[in-house]
Amino acid sequence: MNFGEYFYSLRVKSGLTLRKFAEKIEEDPAYISRLERGKIQAPKSREKLSFFAIELGLKKNTKNFNKFVQLAELSNKSYGIDRVKDKRILEKLPVFLRTLDNKD
Repeated sequence: MNFGEYFYSLRVKSGLTLRKFAEKIEEDPAYISRLERGKIQAPKSREKLSFFAIELGLKKNTKNFNKFVQLAELSNKSYGIDRVKDKRILEKLPVFLRTLDNKD
């Protein structure tokens, strides 16, 4: 399951139509539709992701909340790098990320 599919499943589970959800969070319905269909990447902003997750009925620091954030990081290819503090790991990340993207 990718971010868009998960987002969609949570919205449907909450009982909100696309338009009602977009209205509730003051976003353009077309933007939410593109997110759900995987036409655009998930937002990189932690604040925006948290806001969306909470509005979709998720509670912070739960398994489903963490899944939402992890799928978003995969969608936007940030892979949670902002949380890595070990300098040795950060130095090796370019090679690792090229490998993930199947680039030599």
